[in-house]
Amino acid sequence: MEQGQSPITVAVADRHHLVRQALARLVAAEPGFALAGDCADIGGARRILDLHHPRALLLEPRLLGGPGLAGLGELMSCSPATSVVVLADDPSPALQRHAIRHGAAATVLKDAPPDELFAVLRDVARTPGPPTRPADQLARHKA
Repeated sequence: MEQGQSPITVAVADRHHLVRQALARLVAAEPGFALAGDCADIGGARRILDLHHPRALLLEPRLLGGPGLAGLGELMSCSPATSVVVLADDPSPALQRHAIRHGAAATVLKDAPPDELFAVLRDVARTPGPPTRPADQLARHKA
């Protein structure tokens, strides 16, 4: 991060305490990044988005409840400039396309190395909010 440049703020939303805390500590320790908060449920994610408007939200999709990612748009309305990065445990391209179709800026596998996670976060931080063109969606799609 260049001097005078603001850190990339990231919130972590995952129902698994160990995963959530590990990701939060990883984000907080990475140069150029700052943790905006972490939570275990969708209500907590809304509160963090409303209060802090982080640049990115790492989201476990099961927190949305119900089938698929249908609630993603409503969540994103809390902070339109926040890019949602879905934390996937399924490497199937179908799941990743589904997340992008519902407004996620990118997906990253939970077993990805930290360097890949931070590359995705830097990428989505360059353009606020969800991708607006199919080319943006493909460029941000990380498998």
